[in-house]
Amino acid sequence: MKILIVDDQPTVRKALSLILRRLGFTDLVEAEDGYEALSHLRKIKFNLIISDVHMPAPLPGVPAKSGIDLLEAVRLDSDLKGIPFLIVSTDSEMKTVVKAMQSGVNGYIIKPFTEKAVKEKLEMLKFKISEPKDLPEPAPKPEPVAPADKSADDDFLRTTF
Repeated sequence: MKILIVDDQPTVRKALSLILRRLGFTDLVEAEDGYEALSHLRKIKFNLIISDVHMPAPLPGVPAKSGIDLLEAVRLDSDLKGIPFLIVSTDSEMKTVVKAMQSGVNGYIIKPFTEKAVKEKLEMLKFKISEPKDLPEPAPKPEPVAPADKSADDDFLRTTF
C-alpha cells in the first residue's frame, strides 16, 4: 500500500512516517507542497493521501496550493478521485472543516496528532493495521574527531628519516 504524505514541515512528515511505519505501512512518499504532491500523483498510484491544509507557495509569485486545493484537484480528476484523503492540520475552525467535508475529505485529524488518532482514522477507512512495533533506533552518528595536537604535528614534521 502506497501512502502520500503532504506537509510543508519536515518534522511533521517524519512524525507521520514514523507512526505509519509502526502501524505496518512502509511504502511512503513525502511531498512538501500541493504542487509536488500533484506531480507524484501523476506518476505513481497511491492508496491514501494525508495532507496538511495550510502550505506556503513553493516559489515567490506562485500561488500557494493548500491541502483543500489539493483535495479538490484530486476529487476532480477521474483517475484520482477514489483515493481516500485525510487532512492533518492545526486548523480546527469550523469553516475549514466544513470546506474539507464539502470537498470530499474522508477524515480530519487535528495537530498535534497521536498514533492512536492516526490509527483510528485508518481503521475507519478499513485499512489493515499491524500491531504497533518498535522500530530499530537509527545508528548513532559518529562522534566528531578532536583535532590532532598541533605539537605532535610539529614533531612529526621535524622528524628526519
